Amino acid sequence: MKKMVSLALLMFALFAIGYGAVKVNAATSENRGRNTMSDAQINIFKEHKVLIAYFSWSGNTRKIAREIQQKIGGDIFEIVPVKNYGTDFHAAVEEARKELAANARPPLKNRVANIKDYDVVFIGFPNWVGTLPMPVHTFLEQYSFEGKTVIPFCTHGSGGLGDTVESLKKSLGNINILEPLSLGREEIDGDRDKITDWLNALKIPAAANAAQGNNANTPIEIVINGKKIKGILNDTPEAATFRAMLPQTVSMGAFGGREYYGDIKERINDTTQGKLNFADGDITYCPSNNTVAIFYAQTSRPNLTMRVITIGKVTDDLLIFHNLSDSVNMTFSIANKIEGEQTL
Repeated sequence: MKKMVSLALLMFALFAIGYGAVKVNAATSENRGRNTMSDAQINIFKEHKVLIAYFSWSGNTRKIAREIQQKIGGDIFEIVPVKNYGTDFHAAVEEARKELAANARPPLKNRVANIKDYDVVFIGFPNWVGTLPMPVHTFLEQYSFEGKTVIPFCTHGSGGLGDTVESLKKSLGNINILEPLSLGREEIDGDRDKITDWLNALKIPAAANAAQGNNANTPIEIVINGKKIKGILNDTPEAATFRAMLPQTVSMGAFGGREYYGDIKERINDTTQGKLNFADGDITYCPSNNTVAIFYAQTSRPNLTMRVITIGKVTDDLLIFHNLSDSVNMTFSIANKIEGEQTL
């Protein structure tokens, strides 16, 4: 009888051990599955040209940027200031405070040569003294993000997002910015499920819409002192209104070593909020004074006092603008509509 009882207890124990092992394996499999990108979301990202740009002082933001790249692909770009912030935390924080107080734009060592090719841009940064690091502002103001989807991710000690995303929105203006990722110190080297869940939940616009917008850009020519430079007008309502006015000669004046601007003959009905910064080569419309402008150089005054709407881009070398007189006529025309001018 004792043998039968012992045998029954042994069988029960073996069953219990086996059942427990199945439960652990199932849980492990569940965790592994949760930390895996969905095939549908991966396919959506593959339809886009993705850039993952980041600024990292301690290396934490760099880790997250590389993990995002491993999960969805895309190109990666590190925002590197000319000035090194050193390795001492307190000294770096003090320098960050000084830059914030001065609203500085620290120069960068590098540039994205072909940012126009990307329609989805991740931007990663640490929370520095409660807001966006100033080198990230420099990066944002070097390019036009019009027509792109921007996705922020932020690392921090314990301050959360702080004012980082709001500052990003102010810098970019009316740009499609998706839900940000915020990772605290304990999450950076810990469980990565939060990153995967965030990536899987992002509502990425259809690539076909972005492609249609890029293909609908209108090639234009701008004649300056008998020389012809190339550009494009965007596929936007404001650009379409300006396109309908062409050809048009505009008397342009120099301002601030960064732009030429001039009055146009009709007002443009603006539906876009506009922005207070510019990228080199931007062709813009300012609703406040009904002017178009061409921006050709970043200066110590990167912030604008009136909002502008980007309606196009100069695609040729911008060197010509550095050598012009303070007042010059520029004739804007749809490409191939004018003959006989010298091409740069």
